[in-house]
Amino acid sequence: MTGTQKPFCYQATEHSDRIVRLYNQGLTMRDVARRCGTSSKAVWNTLIANGITPDSGTNPPIPPATPEMIALYRQGLGYKAVAAQIPGMSSRTVSRRLKLAGIEPRRGTPRAKMPPATPDMIKAYEDGTSAQAIANGMPGMTRNRVARRLRAAGVQIRPLGSNIRPDRINAPKVARANPAMIKEYKAGASPKELAAMYGGTAATVKTSLANAGVSLRDTGGTRVPHPLDAQKIITQYTEGRSQGWIAHEHSVTIKRIRALLVAYNVPIRRGKLPENRNFRKNKQPHGENQ
Repeated sequence: MTGTQKPFCYQATEHSDRIVRLYNQGLTMRDVARRCGTSSKAVWNTLIANGITPDSGTNPPIPPATPEMIALYRQGLGYKAVAAQIPGMSSRTVSRRLKLAGIEPRRGTPRAKMPPATPDMIKAYEDGTSAQAIANGMPGMTRNRVARRLRAAGVQIRPLGSNIRPDRINAPKVARANPAMIKEYKAGASPKELAAMYGGTAATVKTSLANAGVSLRDTGGTRVPHPLDAQKIITQYTEGRSQGWIAHEHSVTIKRIRALLVAYNVPIRRGKLPENRNFRKNKQPHGENQ
């Protein structure tokens, strides 16, 4: 190891007294490593070197809270404030040690009862306005508060993200695709057109068709294959062009270019050819250089 950098385990042994003290206070090896700026493995080695055998890699039994901790907690301090008063202590350790000492945790002040929603809020929500939109128009109000006030007033809350549309109120749900729907879909009708005919939404129509075993078309209808000039592609490939360059030139995928070459029994190159590395810089066809 070069320079003045010390081995990681040696850095841990410099703090062995502090590591042992923190570990005996109830901190986990991870917390000790974080406070000492080392690793959990280095803490483990330090504890073993000092005659301490951790229980299966975990911390030893945590002792109950000391009278000092109990007195600070009963003065009204929280777990975090008590931990700040005791060096090398975390709020979680304070909570666990107080619990072992039989100290009941304090409960926070009960939340004030939420008043019911006003008639204006109820009317706006029933007209289709979302809880978030209502909250945006009221200073200091959030969507959750609006929802709680509406529930307190007995208003049925809509699922989050569902927006009411006049054309979808009380729209019947499509349970399953009937033969007529399947026939019209295969004839070219879109899910949106079928939803207008049979009720529901385009999404429910697609779900019902899929449940009926119908193979759904890609979004946007039947895809028309892009015509390719096979002879031109084969010529470009044999002259040294890569499959990626040809795919970009013809606005298709590399997978389709490769499938075309395989279909025409064109030998596929493995890697780049050395003589074609500077092909793009050479503007002359490959045959004219000979």
